[in-house]
Amino acid sequence: MKRPLYTLLAVSAVLASCQGGRGTDKTIDITEVRTERLEADSLNAGDLLLAPRKIFTVGKRLAVLEDKDAEGFIHFFDAEGKFLGKYGTVGNAGEDYILPNVFACGESLLAVSMDGSFCVVSYGEDGPAAGERQYPDDRKLCMGPNFMAIAKDSSLIIESSSSEDMITVITKDGSAYGYSYYPIEPPDGIPEFLMKTVISSCSYAVTFGGDTVFTAFKYYPAAGTATVKGEKTGNVWLQTDRHNNFRIRDGVPYYENPVLFYTYSSSSEKYFYALFQNGRKDRLEQEGTSEIHRFTRNGELVDRFILDRRIYHFSVSSDDSRLFALGIDGDLMPEIYSYNI
Repeated sequence: MKRPLYTLLAVSAVLASCQGGRGTDKTIDITEVRTERLEADSLNAGDLLLAPRKIFTVGKRLAVLEDKDAEGFIHFFDAEGKFLGKYGTVGNAGEDYILPNVFACGESLLAVSMDGSFCVVSYGEDGPAAGERQYPDDRKLCMGPNFMAIAKDSSLIIESSSSEDMITVITKDGSAYGYSYYPIEPPDGIPEFLMKTVISSCSYAVTFGGDTVFTAFKYYPAAGTATVKGEKTGNVWLQTDRHNNFRIRDGVPYYENPVLFYTYSSSSEKYFYALFQNGRKDRLEQEGTSEIHRFTRNGELVDRFILDRRIYHFSVSSDDSRLFALGIDGDLMPEIYSYNI
């Protein structure tokens, strides 16, 4: 698949960084951000969960990725935790999904198979419904994606280990272009190869309208927004008491027991949200609670929600009134928690 716009877009991204782009582009002290402490209510759905990986809001309902359930890897609940049904079989024949994954797409979901095919899944009055299964022209770019969304012009936005770029956009006519350092440029003093091979592990979210991409970094306390065409709209770096030191092993940069900063991102109709862990990878359960950071559409960090427990995935209702999270209870069983925000 050809990438005719790559050079132009890469240059545009660099220029945007040098000129500061539109919106925010600053370093802030995290302790000066508006902070609120939240207490969880359990939805008492733990007995219905096997090994949940992700949670999403689909309209007024919840969807949980249970990829260990071969008879239905998306489980649906109402907002109070009542089980409603499931969708999608796991296997390698017919309409089965191979090693399925799920991504948010506005108030619908993208159910993705390891073979690169996908479809839009929604939930209506008659229960779960799926659109036509799609098979992109270049299946390789879509195989095993770490993130996938649909832009408002129907282009696919993909982050995948099969691509050399952080973000790849596949247009409706089948052509593709990518962004290597999108949307944040390396901070001063950090070589680009370190940014690409070490820091660039990111979590992404896309606006409901599909025109803005939010990026939060896993190993560096930074987040930013940009349009799907490559124009940076805001960056923020956090001053924290934690940082990662790079090491070189066999010529490859790596971290030893790294601090995890942002591990997942989500969006509502108005805001972006990111899960801030601020703890060592192998000691997260012993290092306090998780935080949810709320960002405006131009990348400004405006709210810091400190949760009363450690969580590993979350979603926010489209009207920003409730936060739903996956965590582990005192008996080491999975649970869905609800927070009023």
